[in-house]
Amino acid sequence: MSYTCRQEIIVIEDSEICNKAFQEHILEPALQFIGLDCEWNTNRPISLLQIATPTIVLLVRVCKLNFTLPENVKLVLEDPTICKVGVNIENDSEKLGEDCFCKIKSWVDLRHVAIRSVSWGRCIVEQVEDLEYSLKFFDQKDPNSESAKQAHTKRICWCPKMGLESLISDCLGAKLPKNTSARWSDDWETDRLQSNQKTYAANDATASLDIFVALVCSSVTEQPLPFDMAFDVAELVERYSKNLENAVKGLLDVAFMQTKDDMERIYRSIEATAPELDIRAYYTKAPPTK
Repeated sequence: MSYTCRQEIIVIEDSEICNKAFQEHILEPALQFIGLDCEWNTNRPISLLQIATPTIVLLVRVCKLNFTLPENVKLVLEDPTICKVGVNIENDSEKLGEDCFCKIKSWVDLRHVAIRSVSWGRCIVEQVEDLEYSLKFFDQKDPNSESAKQAHTKRICWCPKMGLESLISDCLGAKLPKNTSARWSDDWETDRLQSNQKTYAANDATASLDIFVALVCSSVTEQPLPFDMAFDVAELVERYSKNLENAVKGLLDVAFMQTKDDMERIYRSIEATAPELDIRAYYTKAPPTK
């Protein structure tokens, strides 16, 4: 099944309309979770801010607003009670801070949530038993030392692709139609967005929210949650609101690191939520090599 945004798409190019939309669709309903993504041209400020709710997706054309965020947009982004989810969302957060002088609070990288999901985690974990690699990984020179023996008792695991497209496939059983011309477009500041650009931008934001909900609900029900006609993100958010809140504890504003120095720190979060996996470290780009 092909993934496509089911929410109404609203393109916003006016500050007053933008403030009203954010007030009506996010602030007044007191939403707790939204999907977030951004687009920009190479070496240019942010052109487009995509915000997905369970019922609507707002495409804010920042380039048409003199590259300035309206008041209510900043209120939403800086509100610590509203959780923003996405893949590599730290990058978007930093870009918004640099370009729009906005400090996003309470963002969560979906890859953390995926790792915490026991049902999904079992499928992506592989253990490395190679002594030579273990010693090299943990910087142990003497294979007979006590610290070297302890190092080898640790499990080094890796996770395959964890980009948005892969998460959609693994978590929703759907495929994201990535339009190459839109993805690599340097025309996000065009006078008028094309249909393929709107679809691409909306999909990235709504998929983030759908993946988050699917991961948490699947862990609770221990059943897969495919992206079919029965998938109702608004109903699921309402039914599993407490589970969604618990799923992001300890993950707010935490970067998803991929270096060796961060693996042990991230492990502690995994161990606390899924001790049966007995993971000591994980990597996300490629399987370990000797």
